[in-house]
Amino acid sequence: MFEIGTAYTIRKTAMNEKNRLPAGRVARIIFVDSRAISLRIDDHNTPDIMVPRPFFGMNFEEKKGAVVMPGPKEAGHANREYR
Repeated sequence: MFEIGTAYTIRKTAMNEKNRLPAGRVARIIFVDSRAISLRIDDHNTPDIMVPRPFFGMNFEEKKGAVVMPGPKEAGHANREYR
């Protein structure tokens, strides 16, 4: 189960490079539903992104020991789509 505010590390993958996501940075879940997970990158320079569930597990790794920061749930998915 995916919880709002959970931290994930961006893995170094071809898909993440294609989507201009900086490997090693931390991203937090801001919205989730049955089809996708939207993330906010902690560097504040990378736009929020919506990642389809089939691509999530292979490109992001839960950051063990990180505090869950349950901010307000966004009203919907990020506008930028992971491709």
